[in-house]
Amino acid sequence: MPEINVPLLEQTLAQIEHVAAETPDDGLGWDQTAWRCQTGMCFAGWAITLTGGRWWLNEVTEENEDDGAILYAEDGDENVFFEDGMRLVGARSRATRILGLDWEQASALFHPTNNLRVLRQMVSDLKAQAAREGRTGGDSRD
Repeated sequence: MPEINVPLLEQTLAQIEHVAAETPDDGLGWDQTAWRCQTGMCFAGWAITLTGGRWWLNEVTEENEDDGAILYAEDGDENVFFEDGMRLVGARSRATRILGLDWEQASALFHPTNNLRVLRQMVSDLKAQAAREGRTGGDSRD
């Protein structure tokens, strides 16, 4: 079972709370319905961005919005696929790995209907579970 990356959970939630409270200078806010789109990112998208994930597309537009959920693959990524000779990975797979979650935990945390109150509670619950199980990771890159 993976180690829950508590520091990254906390950092991601803090970033979302910040961008939800004010419009950031770069225009990227929080949008729980999109991994990464023109206006924001969900919990998974922010976790990936905060750890230096390299998105396949630098700019997401309405025409390529679905492709905004794809990154260049890194060592340790699962479910890697190839496009035009490039190793790529989906945002869900990457975020699940770097946050140290299992598939069920990730599905709940990344759900598009989660509001900020729900995200706060889920992060709190995951931190408590990690403490009980002694599974608190600290390296947000792995």
